[in-house]
Amino acid sequence: MKARVASDRRERPAPIGKKPGPRRATSAEPITVDRAIELYPGEWIVMIVTGYDEDHSISEGIVMAHSRSYKRANDVRWKLVGESDRPAGPVYLFEGYPPIRTGEEARRALAELLEHPERWPAWW
Repeated sequence: MKARVASDRRERPAPIGKKPGPRRATSAEPITVDRAIELYPGEWIVMIVTGYDEDHSISEGIVMAHSRSYKRANDVRWKLVGESDRPAGPVYLFEGYPPIRTGEEARRALAELLEHPERWPAWW
C-alpha cells in the first residue's frame, strides 16, 4: 500500500485487487495539523512544516502524502528530505490522531476507549 495524494476531496476506494500508491500532493496550500488529521484520520501524514504555534509546536504545513502504511509514508519522507526543489521547511511525519492537550481531554479519551473497546488499536 502506498501513500495517497493529499487533497480536500475524499478519494474513491481502490479497485478490488489494487491498492492505492504513494503520490505527491496536488496542492501546495498550507493547512493546520488538526485539519490534516480530519482529512486523513488514522493515516500517516507527511507534511512540510510552514508554521509553529506559541508553544513552538508544529501547527501547519503542506501535506505532501498520506498512507495507512508507516513504511510507505516514511519512504516518501526520506525522498523529500533529499530533494532540493521541495518547499522550504522541515519534513514532519505523524499519525493522524488528534493530540490530547490537557488532563481532562486524556480522561475523556480514556473513558471513551473503555466504553468502545472496538476502537482500540490492534496492537493493544
